[in-house]
Amino acid sequence: MRDRSISDGSCTHLFTLNKSEKLGTMLDKVVRLQNLVENLGLELGIAEDTLQIVKDAASLAMSDLATAVVTEFTGLSGIMARHYALRDGYSEQAIIGLLAELFYFLRYLADWTALWVYLAAGCQPSSTNDQFGLRRISYGLVQILVEREKNLDLLHAIKLAAALQPIHVDAQIIVMSLGSLHLNMDVDKGISPEFVRSVLAERGNSPYVAAKTAFKMRALSEDHLFPKVVEVYSRPTRIVRGKDYDSSYEVDETKFETNEERGLWNALLSTRSKFTLVLLPHFRTCIEVDEFIEISAELLQPLEDFFNNVFVMVEDESIRKNRLALLKRIADLPRGIADLSVLPGF
Repeated sequence: MRDRSISDGSCTHLFTLNKSEKLGTMLDKVVRLQNLVENLGLELGIAEDTLQIVKDAASLAMSDLATAVVTEFTGLSGIMARHYALRDGYSEQAIIGLLAELFYFLRYLADWTALWVYLAAGCQPSSTNDQFGLRRISYGLVQILVEREKNLDLLHAIKLAAALQPIHVDAQIIVMSLGSLHLNMDVDKGISPEFVRSVLAERGNSPYVAAKTAFKMRALSEDHLFPKVVEVYSRPTRIVRGKDYDSSYEVDETKFETNEERGLWNALLSTRSKFTLVLLPHFRTCIEVDEFIEISAELLQPLEDFFNNVFVMVEDESIRKNRLALLKRIADLPRGIADLSVLPGF
């Protein structure tokens, strides 16, 4: 008996496979995947002329689930879809799209988000094992982005995927759940857990950028300049931490009383301007950690002069607040790069 063709009414036969009353059918899931491909395809670097091919692949992704062969032999899911697609006249490009890593990332992303929605719908696992494959899907998400060097804001991507789901789920919670996995992956590659935590705290939304930064930080830590730069930020951070003052207070140059204050302020302005030149919006071009260390080194001497000659916690409230504001601006410079406070010796 001839098996059902995937082209019989496109993928409409998937409406017979009901995932959950709250989550809809497998056909609904395919439609959500197609919409996700369209929303995220260009951000993943998929050229416009090939985006339609990937969308075709998305329509085929789960099209074999209602066929007799896959119903009987579930391990052939995906494999049979390619055979059926070839038989039904789909282009070889669409078939290759089923195997493409970027397409698998999109499917992993859709599956990962859907599983969280599945749990939110009350479909809790009955044991402590990973019966829904959350760890496997999580690993696939992170690994594809890192190995393919795709600079994607994962929080943004998951928000798009979550918006397509029939039940609300907090995208930030999903991203946070990836943190421990990313930590384990990088630690397994010989990177200090402190370095990984430091980077994930600021760049955890972009697995590729975080991984690259962690590897570079490990290499930089062997150089004599790295601990000096860490100290540059540790001293101001320790001083302003827990102080009772308005953190939005703006530095007032007219309240500087010493040359060391003016020198540190000028060095800060110069450093921030150089950061601005290499830091472009939305993770597209992030400042590299080695550039950050090199530029931050310009603060070494001005900060040393400041602490040797200036007392911060003076009685005059306006002067004290101004000096704290100056140090706060320095302490905030590593934001978006790494949380240096978790490093040893900070």
